[in-house]
Amino acid sequence: NMKKSIFGRLTTIVFCAAYAVSILPVMATTAKPERPTEATGSNFFGTVRAGACAPGNPSIGMINASTPDSALVYGAPPDRGCVPVTAPDGSQLTLGEFKAVQGRAKVQCVNRGTLVNVHLTGLQPRGTYSVWVPVTAGNIFPPAIAATALGSVVGDDTFVNGFTASASGEGQITLIQPEGIGTLVPGFIPRCLQDVTFEVHIVYHLDGETHGPLPGPPTTWVVQERFLFPLQ
Repeated sequence: NMKKSIFGRLTTIVFCAAYAVSILPVMATTAKPERPTEATGSNFFGTVRAGACAPGNPSIGMINASTPDSALVYGAPPDRGCVPVTAPDGSQLTLGEFKAVQGRAKVQCVNRGTLVNVHLTGLQPRGTYSVWVPVTAGNIFPPAIAATALGSVVGDDTFVNGFTASASGEGQITLIQPEGIGTLVPGFIPRCLQDVTFEVHIVYHLDGETHGPLPGPPTTWVVQERFLFPLQ
């Protein structure tokens, strides 16, 4: 009986060990590595003009490599009506000041969604900013198939995607982007943004206010920087 008992235990151990070894290759091939993805910021001039601006002609003042850094910046027509893009002290920004923003963004899929961390320098001191996530169909924005306030989806009651730059023009925000329907463009925001092509946009608010699920009236904000995340 003792030999049978020992033999039975040994058989059980050997079977369990063999089973564990047999499933290891399957687990290794099906588990998706959740490695962070990083991107460096780039200027976005789609919502601004510089040097000249005409409410009835969006082509006037379009920014290119020959536009001087001293050129004054305006909101792009028609929806922004050539409003001056101003600093918190009321002075109009030059293109050099507008382009001064630099930063890095890091994303990583976690259980509750996608962890997004953004750090920026060269912002307007004490300026009001918010962060937005457009999801695209493999293209560079625009257009977007979905877009949302970072950290939120339709159904949220609070929006925490805004921040105020420091006196030296630095800013940082870290939020988890959950799965759901976008607050700005009502398409589907997946749990893992690393599974799709998307961007992170930094919006500067001329009126010093964030506006919840939407950036606000077009004349009150411009996109100052963006980060591109192609599908890995």
